[in-house]
Amino acid sequence: MKYLALVLRNLPRNRRRTSLTIFSIGVSIFIFAVLISLPAVVNQILHDSASDVRVLTRNKAGIFYTLPAAYEPIISAMPHVMAVSGVLIWFGSYRNSTDTIAGVAIDPDPVREIWPDWRISAREAEQLRGERSAGIVAPGVMKRFGWKVGDTITLDGSPAPIELKIIGSYVPNDPTGAILMRRDMLDETSPTHGKAIFFWIKVDRSDSIPAVISEIDHRFANSEFQTESQSEFKFAQDTIRPYRLLFDGAKFLAGLVIVVIGMVAANTAAMAVRERRREFAVMRALGYTRRMITLLALGEGFVIGCAGGALGCALAFVALRLMPYAGAALGPFAQILQLLPVVEVESFAVAAAIGVASAAIPVLSTVRRPIASELRAL
Repeated sequence: MKYLALVLRNLPRNRRRTSLTIFSIGVSIFIFAVLISLPAVVNQILHDSASDVRVLTRNKAGIFYTLPAAYEPIISAMPHVMAVSGVLIWFGSYRNSTDTIAGVAIDPDPVREIWPDWRISAREAEQLRGERSAGIVAPGVMKRFGWKVGDTITLDGSPAPIELKIIGSYVPNDPTGAILMRRDMLDETSPTHGKAIFFWIKVDRSDSIPAVISEIDHRFANSEFQTESQSEFKFAQDTIRPYRLLFDGAKFLAGLVIVVIGMVAANTAAMAVRERRREFAVMRALGYTRRMITLLALGEGFVIGCAGGALGCALAFVALRLMPYAGAALGPFAQILQLLPVVEVESFAVAAAIGVASAAIPVLSTVRRPIASELRAL
């Protein structure tokens, strides 16, 4: 720590170069943090929201095919099944046709039993059971449109507009930014009357999931509407699989940006060390060891890297906070993007590594040269 003052004293010697280096690292970390945040947030939501005691059953022909609502009591009577809710999916818009909103229509009675992680209060669940037009809105959608509890909204959609009264919000910031509503209300106007897109099933414990899946699919194996059941976690993985190429592309671009900026920073550091060759030789002549001079140079690189990391993380934090206001221009993932702590740590580590590595290569080369030849160097 006693050499910290010397490190800090050397940093402003060439303010323009130091500032530009910090800025270039900051911009690279900003791009890195924004790109990495997309797969990081989606993976966290996948692991945090997918329950290990829920099963989804859909039509074996595909997600766009329906199942009879009459399957619900049959599934409810099966061993290990605690609760079942049929689900309908509805898409509409609010005021502007480009502001697409998803509606998830569920049975109101088992809402707290099947989805305790949504943290729907007993009062909200009671209102959902008592009011056919009640809706529970995702927090991101509430913020996006400036809605508040008690508002009555009209959503345009097929086959007819829907009027909902907002009675509360639920915790998960899912990528769709969905509105929860009653299935019987939507079923009345739906062209698929008496049907469900899929069934959401809660079992007694995670060990029972394979048996429940086998029981459901075997029970309807020879029916007109055959089923395919999966654990909720497996279903979530299959849902985001089409986006894997996007996630991998984001990671590749983030790595490419870091490599390019790292090379630029290394070239800048090499120029700075070249200008200080005689200074380092004088320090060695005065008794400073090669190790000490190397550590001083690495310390300067570390401070510059951390400063660039702080700048980049600050820019990424602001940019990701503003993403939801971009709305449909950035797609559904704009509603969930945020700068996670793990991404912050990774970004700072990458920035510090760039600073240290860019300083290490030229200074290690310099301290190996004889003092006399360095003193004669221009």
